[in-house]
Amino acid sequence: MKILMLLALLPFSVLADVTWIQSSVSLTAITPGGVPFESSESMTLEAQGTINAYQTFCSKNRAEAESDASTGTINTTIGDYAWFAYKTLVPGTIQVATTRSLGVLRGEGINLAKHTIYCVIHPSGVAVSDKNIKATGLIINADLATVPMPMIEFPQNKIDLGQCMPTQTLKKDVVSSISYRGYGVNQTSSVAWAITSATTNPDDSLPTVSINGSSVSPVNVPLLEGPVDPGISLSYSCNTPGEYTWNMIFTYTIL
Repeated sequence: MKILMLLALLPFSVLADVTWIQSSVSLTAITPGGVPFESSESMTLEAQGTINAYQTFCSKNRAEAESDASTGTINTTIGDYAWFAYKTLVPGTIQVATTRSLGVLRGEGINLAKHTIYCVIHPSGVAVSDKNIKATGLIINADLATVPMPMIEFPQNKIDLGQCMPTQTLKKDVVSSISYRGYGVNQTSSVAWAITSATTNPDDSLPTVSINGSSVSPVNVPLLEGPVDPGISLSYSCNTPGEYTWNMIFTYTIL
C-alpha cells in the first residue's frame, strides 16, 4: 500500500541578519515640543550595493522593529510618548551607514519609568527583514520621563468670607492641593496669585492672601509629588459697608 501525502508550503519571512547590542539611555526632561533621542552606541547598516538614504525605526516590539519598511517621516508612539524620525539622505552613496540618532521624543506629564526599546536602521522603503541587508540594532534600556507638569486644584470655586462689622477682620483657610506629573528633582516651585475687585464693590480694598505666613506673591513651596495642601489663607479687614466680590487667580509654577 502506498500513502501519498501532499504538503503545502506556506509563505514565510526571511528575517534580517540583525545583530542586537545592549545600550542604555536616561532622558528625564522630555518636553511637549520634543527632545533629541540619542544613544551612546551606534546602529549600523550594511547593504549589498550602495545606500543613498536610510530610515531609523524604534519600537517596544522587537518583531515590529525587524519588519518595518516605512519611508519618509515616521510618526508613532513609544509607550506614552510620541516618537518620530526622518529618513536620512547620505551625501553621495555609501555601503555602510552608522548613526546614534534615534529620533525625537515628545510627551507631557509622564512619570519616570523604564522601557525596553528596539531600534534599527534600514534603507528607505526596504524592510530590515530583507535578506540583502545586514544591520546592528540596539536593545535600549531607557529611563524616560517628562519635565514636571504642575497642577493646582480647588474643590470649591467660590469662597464666602461671611459678614462682619467695620474694624473687624475675617479669616478663612482655602482648601487646595498642588501636585505634579513628570520628573522633578533639584527644582523649585512656587504659588503666585492675582486679585481683582468687582466693579460693583463699595471700594477697592482687597483681601490679604498668605501661604504659610508669607503674603508676598509668589511664595516658594516644597516640591512634592503630592497632592499636598500648600496652606493658603485669606483675611480681610472690614471697612466700608456693602457687599464685596473679588476674582482670584492662583498659579503653581515649577522652575
